Amino acid sequence: EQSTLRELPKAWIGLETQPLTGTTSRKIGGPESGGYRVTRLYPGPAKDAGIRVGDIIQKLGGEVVPVTGDVGDESLQQRIRDAL
Repeated sequence: EQSTLRELPKAWIGLETQPLTGTTSRKIGGPESGGYRVTRLYPGPAKDAGIRVGDIIQKLGGEVVPVTGDVGDESLQQRIRDAL
């Protein structure tokens, strides 16, 4: 009998982000509508694509990814999972 389940693979592109509301983004000279600032990169598709720490992601697949608050990036991560 197996006491643990094997974890299913998750779609992940190898980055961590911080949400930026429009107000916060403007304060740091970013886009007025805000977005998600890349705070850490890991080996994987994002790094291979040339994304760098400090980049701001506003769209994924041509669609705007809404920033729903100043904590958490679940909207972006969900879009990534849906795309892969």
